[in-house]
Amino acid sequence: MYFSHLMLCDRREGLSSQARYEQQLEEVRLLEELGYWCCWFAEHHFAGYALMPDCLLMAAAAARETRRIRLGAGVVVLPFQHHPIRVAEQAAMVDCLSHGRLELGFGRGYQPHEFAGTDIVNVPQFRGYLTHEQVLNSIRWFATQVMPAFQPVAAS
Repeated sequence: MYFSHLMLCDRREGLSSQARYEQQLEEVRLLEELGYWCCWFAEHHFAGYALMPDCLLMAAAAARETRRIRLGAGVVVLPFQHHPIRVAEQAAMVDCLSHGRLELGFGRGYQPHEFAGTDIVNVPQFRGYLTHEQVLNSIRWFATQVMPAFQPVAAS
């Protein structure tokens, strides 16, 4: 049996965001000492209760603090201005920094205030954008390519 922990990074009265992030990183170190298999980081936007808008960034910070525990981005909310190429690049980088310990979860989002805050319908890159499945397939494809299939443009 494997044990994991979901980290929301909730706000704490009297603690600055910086102090709370440090506290959360200390918690990840403790989870590793206790033998947990994975620590998952929850992504939330415009929430009065949470401080973690980028679970991949938090996983990268935790990678520098730990050696064994797996680190989960749970979940990367794809509609919130996460372009498939960017997600694939960031995930690959975190996986390298963590020496292969990244677990990656994707979602569509579910909280109305987060969609309202991102104004998805008015962001040009998302107007008429791909379906959730198409985005996931794009990320899988980009994550397995050493170099893009197109020729780079030289600039002078």
